[in-house]
Amino acid sequence: MYTDYWKLKASPFENNMDNKMFYSSSRHQEALMRMLYVVKERKGAGMLTGDYGTGKTIITRMLTQHMDSSKHKFVFLTNPQLTALDFVRTIAREISVESKLPDNKSDLLNILGEVLRRNAEISRETIVIVDDAQLIKEPETLEELRLLLSFQSNNRFLITLLFVGQTELRERINRIPQLRQRLAMRYHLESLNTQETGEYILHRLKMSGRVDPLFTDLAIKKISEHSHGIPREINNVCNWCLLSGFSKNSDVINLELVEGVIKELEGQ
Repeated sequence: MYTDYWKLKASPFENNMDNKMFYSSSRHQEALMRMLYVVKERKGAGMLTGDYGTGKTIITRMLTQHMDSSKHKFVFLTNPQLTALDFVRTIAREISVESKLPDNKSDLLNILGEVLRRNAEISRETIVIVDDAQLIKEPETLEELRLLLSFQSNNRFLITLLFVGQTELRERINRIPQLRQRLAMRYHLESLNTQETGEYILHRLKMSGRVDPLFTDLAIKKISEHSHGIPREINNVCNWCLLSGFSKNSDVINLELVEGVIKELEGQ
């Protein structure tokens, strides 16, 4: 709606999984590097936590782009409400060539173990990413996932587990010492500071076709304070700022305009 007015080729502040819009702060780079380390060095398990909207999920998608798809099979578990058995069945279904999987847990694990061993023989790694893992209700489910790490051959793990979730996941994991001790990597993704918020806004504008500055320094500072540096919240404020600026025929997004938008958002 406002793209032509601001000389943009696309809307820059949509909350979607467009990798080209991804702004890689030093924290995001560190998180990705650590996840790559766990996968490439076959360390078994790792955990990435962070507040809602900080960019955890897109980092997992970036991870897949750094790996050879012919040698790495990624399984994304995005429904944390599954039972322990359903988690195992989903993993087996994703990597198995079996047309029909058994209902019996023991038989299911046997098939899963056999497939993992066959994959390892042809140098094909299996990486399971459990997203929104903080929402897993039953400790037994986390324990069942931990037991998958018992699939080993020649002292190497046949599967890599990456737990991704909001901050409270750390407490959930800490209650299970056997799982906590298995984590080769634990990293908490912090939100963006004011400078990074400005770089984030500029990056997304450039990726959308706008080179000239649009937000004033004071406007960026206010957005950073209001959003607490959380990309999803930054997007929300910036999107409404562009719409408001368009409706008011503004030349730039200044502090006064941002304050007005924030006041409206807080009143909703």
